[in-house]
Amino acid sequence: MNSSLRYALDAALAAALCCLAAGCGCGKSPEKLGEDGRAAFEARDFKKAAELFERAARETPDDIDTLVLLARAHFASGELAAAREALGRAAAAGGAADADVLLLGGQIAFYMKDYASAAKSFKTVAENESLPNETRSAAWSDLGVMDMRRIDDWPADSTGRDVQCALARTELLRALRLDSRNASATYHLGRLYRDTYHYPELAVQQFEKFIHPMMQRQDDERVEKVKREYLPALKSEIAEKTAKDRERRDRSAAARELKRADALAAKRSWKDACAAYREALRHDPLGAEAAKKLARTMARSAATPDDRKRAYDAYIAACRLSPTDIGVLMESAEYAMKQRAYEVAAKLFSQAMAATSPNTRDFTAVDRLINALTNAGRGKVAAVYQMYRSSVSKK
Repeated sequence: MNSSLRYALDAALAAALCCLAAGCGCGKSPEKLGEDGRAAFEARDFKKAAELFERAARETPDDIDTLVLLARAHFASGELAAAREALGRAAAAGGAADADVLLLGGQIAFYMKDYASAAKSFKTVAENESLPNETRSAAWSDLGVMDMRRIDDWPADSTGRDVQCALARTELLRALRLDSRNASATYHLGRLYRDTYHYPELAVQQFEKFIHPMMQRQDDERVEKVKREYLPALKSEIAEKTAKDRERRDRSAAARELKRADALAAKRSWKDACAAYREALRHDPLGAEAAKKLARTMARSAATPDDRKRAYDAYIAACRLSPTDIGVLMESAEYAMKQRAYEVAAKLFSQAMAATSPNTRDFTAVDRLINALTNAGRGKVAAVYQMYRSSVSKK
């Protein structure tokens, strides 16, 4: 079975299994059948687990917990129709509004490509403020995973695809705002930043959070894959981009030039300061501080359209050297806005938003992203971020 929604499934299963008391006896009481079903499920013998839970359910047809476990066993073995039927029995027995029933129903509907039903189930749980944050977080995460999986249903560079990306991203962020230890949301946000947004440095940050010992998770196989494959590949990709420049670094000479440039800038000797910052970059092509100060100094002294274009290019270069520096990204994006380079500004604001903690109370990056997208004529994408902004800043 595809494991994208395994986190919520495993967590909810563990909780539901605890509701079944252990029993004994040759007659196989419902309690004993439940215990055996649990053991079979944990041994990944899902077919046997389903048989045992079905037998228990025949004895106690109104036991919602047993019916949910039966549905989970069918779901884990890929028997989607049987899983939906068992869950329907749980709903009819009085569990229709239960969070675990809705979440599993959404997962089943998703795999059956009944996306409208899946979204309805997930949103019912996600938007129910009476439920625990962890439960709502699981629902937002499931919704984000579903929308992430549907990104490739849209043509490349289409508005529909951009909207789908924004939906998945903001849903995963909502999950993390409610529960920062939601492993599924953390992992999938890393995948999204790696595969869709192409933010390798920010993907590394998400994956490193995901493998942290404090992260709540059940999928150790995925943890090992992240450690063994994803992180080494990303770090290699990042290192490869700067390999030639690393060989040319003379940090001592660069530091001397940077100090001299700062002194010239303090005297407002802009031209000489820019020349010194460039010299610092010549000695250290990876000098992020020199690149940032060069762009800033060029912008301050720009007097002509050509000057402003060169300052704009310098800001873009600074962002390449500081892809996770929120300050540099925001400053560069604001300068791009002044040059009416709205698409570039939107990309930089988006990157700054990605570098910001999901739990921040500073919404400047998302507000400016909405503005840039609107100016770029991408109102539908801006509307998704506005919906996110309005939701998370209500309290």
